[in-house]
Amino acid sequence: MFVLGIGVLTQAVGTGIFYMGLGIALTAAVIFFTPLVWAVTKALFEMFVTFLKWIGRRFLSKKHTPVTEG
Repeated sequence: MFVLGIGVLTQAVGTGIFYMGLGIALTAAVIFFTPLVWAVTKALFEMFVTFLKWIGRRFLSKKHTPVTEG
């Protein structure tokens, strides 16, 4: 958006400044929210791994006794 604003600046000064400001604001938002998104992604991944371990323990337990006929 910032680069677009520089390109538009020669045609319409107000629109160019608007796009440049929007580009700066979006860049700041990405920098601000990246740690939050990273933490949420990490937490969800850990929950998913815990769930898969639970599924594995539930269905692949070594405590099964062989079935004997008789």
